[in-house]
This record gives sequence, C-alpha cells and structure tokens, in this order.
Amino acid sequence: MGISIEEFRVTMETYGAVRLSDRLGSRFSKYVPCFGVGNIAFLHSGSYYVVQRDGKVSNEIMNNAMKVLGEKCPGDKNFWHGEIHSVKGLLTLVSMIDNRYSKESVDLLTNEIYKKLLHNSLIRNASISSKGQIAPKMKKLRDLLIQYDNIVNPFANHQISLKDPIEYLDIINIETAFSNNSAYLNLTTENYQCSFKNNSEGRFYETTSYSEDESNEGLTNIIHYFINETNKTPADEIIYLNYIEGNDYGGPDDIDLRISMKTGLAWSTYNEEDAKPATNEQIETIISHLNTSIQNAKKIINNNMIKS
Repeated sequence: MGISIEEFRVTMETYGAVRLSDRLGSRFSKYVPCFGVGNIAFLHSGSYYVVQRDGKVSNEIMNNAMKVLGEKCPGDKNFWHGEIHSVKGLLTLVSMIDNRYSKESVDLLTNEIYKKLLHNSLIRNASISSKGQIAPKMKKLRDLLIQYDNIVNPFANHQISLKDPIEYLDIINIETAFSNNSAYLNLTTENYQCSFKNNSEGRFYETTSYSEDESNEGLTNIIHYFINETNKTPADEIIYLNYIEGNDYGGPDDIDLRISMKTGLAWSTYNEEDAKPATNEQIETIISHLNTSIQNAKKIINNNMIKS
C-alpha cells in the first residue's frame, strides 16, 4: 500500500490543511507538496509515503491512530517509523491532531477524496476498444478484450453504476497516480490485481493473479495494450499472456505469448523478429486464459464495486 503525490495533495486540500511551500522530498531530490496541521508539516517523500517535519506527532496520538486502524505497532499498512502510507491513515492522524476525529467524518472525507481522484478524465474517458482494423481471425478475441478492458477499468464503463468508493475500500485497495498527461489506476486484493495506465505511449489494461493453492504456486499475467504511433514505432494493439505454472520459471507448461491484433503475428518476449502468424491453438490458449481472468476479475473485483 502506498500514497501517491496526487493522492496526498487531494487528501490534504480536501481536509483543509494549510498549504506550505514545496520542499525537497525525503527520498528523492525533487520538490513535493507540503501541508501544515497544528505545528507539524507533512510532506510527500517523493516515492510512496508521507513523512512529518518541524515537529512530531505525540506517541499518544500515534498509538490512538494505529489502534483505530487495527495496527499494533508501526510497520504495518499505514505507519512505519513515522511514515504514512494511506489516505485513510493520513486522515485519521491529522484529524486526531486537530481533535476533529470521528469514524464518520474520516469515512465521508475518504469517500469524497477518492471520488475526486477517480473523476480524472484520463481514467473515465479512456476509449475502451480500438476502432482500428484487426486480423480476420481475431474477431472472437476482440469481443472478449472489450469485456476485459471494461472490467480492468470499470470507471470508463458508463453502462454500469458503481457504488461509492467507501463501500468497497475495505475489500479493494485503490491506488491512483497522475502526472502531466499520464494516469495510473490500480485495484488490488490479496491475490488479484487490475491495473490501467493511460499515457503518451498508449493504453494498458492488465490483470495479475496468484494461485491460492500454496502447494502449487503460480502466476497468470495478461496485458492488453494499445501502442500509439511514433516516428520509431507504428500503432499496434497487442495481447500478452505470461503464465507460470508452479514455483519455478521456465517449466514445460509456462507460456510467454504475444499476439498482434492488427497483424495477426505471434511471438515471445524479446523475440519479435521471429514473429509468425498466430496459430489457432495459440489464439485459443489466449482465449481460455482470458475467459478465466474475466470471470475471476468479475468475482473478486467488479462484483464488489457495482450497484446491485
């Protein structure tokens, strides 16, 4: 779990903290937002957490905040040696400093903050499917990919009604990050992850799942991505399957397969020069894993977010 610079800024502005001058981050030498609450300055590290400056939260307040969040000592999800790693953790701490804490007020602010973050046009207005030409044998795969993209980034699917974020934040962790013309969205549970990225290079829809069977650990990673045309690369639409069976890489049942929806060519990672027309077996392999990922994502992620 982490808190991005944009999540930090929106959180402190929504809370009503005093805006201070930008400072150098504690982890990287770049200027980051800084806000004051009481006699303490909070600034973003420049990576994935927030730190305190010009003062220190009392042990009493820190212990109360961790108790509310169900943590026994620094080092879990929200606090670690003075670091703050979540929107809800930050709101809990600063509202306790101001003697304004209540679970209801923190929940209301958390909901408002995530609604603001998720309203970003690069997330909500992302085109779901390519209108470009595809290879004739890719029709069945394209239909599945439209479903897949709608699930990975449900906020761009305007055919469904979503619950307020606070209604599922205890089940699904949301991470967002923005910079210039780039947006990143991550929806995660313990064993499943949906990621969406939209930037100058293109759009990327990704799911990663880990086997729940401890005796047979494995990984399934699927990425559907659109590459924007540049002076060096033509526009393309690609589906990538990385399947690892068991605990070891390179097993006989592992799969590393990329297929261009535009050209119909297939290849493995770093071997595009050896690309050949995708076989029916390769396409059906992608379809089989894609169907499984769609059903898992619906069950684990989407069904918890959609209004019944």
